[in-house]
Amino acid sequence: MPRISVLGTRRGSGLGFSRNFGSSSVQDAEENWDELIDLHSDLREVMETFQTFDEDKDMRLNRDELLVAMTTIGQPVDDNLITEMIDSVAPGQDSVNFSGFLALMSMPMKSGDVDEEVLEAFKIVDVNGDGFISFEDLDQGLRDLGEDVSKEELINMVESAAGQDGAANGKVNYDDFLDLLGYHAS
Repeated sequence: MPRISVLGTRRGSGLGFSRNFGSSSVQDAEENWDELIDLHSDLREVMETFQTFDEDKDMRLNRDELLVAMTTIGQPVDDNLITEMIDSVAPGQDSVNFSGFLALMSMPMKSGDVDEEVLEAFKIVDVNGDGFISFEDLDQGLRDLGEDVSKEELINMVESAAGQDGAANGKVNYDDFLDLLGYHAS
C-alpha cells in the first residue's frame, strides 16, 4: 500500500539513514551531514504538524485530533482505523504522544488522491509512454526539474528502484517507481 506521510518522499525511506556513519571519506561525511539536516527538517515538520492538531496543547493527540490530522494530510480514516492506529503505537491508550505520532507518520498507509498524483508523475517521467522509466527518461525528468544528477547516481537510482527483476534492463516500472518514492504498491 502506498504510504502518505508528512515526511515527504525525497529519500523514500522515511527517517532512515542510507549511509554508514563509520565511513571515513569526506564525501560520505558531507552526505551524512546533509542527511542529518534533512532528518532535522523532517522532524521539525512532523512536530509542527503534531502541534497544529494538538488543540488542547496537552502534547497528545486524542482520537478526534488524530482523525482531523489524518484527514487533513489526505489519509481517509474511520473510527476503526483510528483505534487500530492508536493501539499500534500506544496500546491501551486513547491518544498518542509525539513519539507515537512520529511512528504513525513513518508507517505505510492507504492512499487517497495520491495514487493519481503519483501515476501522473510517473507518466511525466515516462517520456515515451512505454510503461517504464529508463535511465534516459529519469535523466531528462530530473534535468527538467533543475536537478543535475551524475550518470552514476542515475544508475544507482534505477538499480535500487528496479531491484533484482529490473536492474538488468535498466528500466523502472510503476511498482518500482512507487518503491523508489517510499510507497508500497497495493
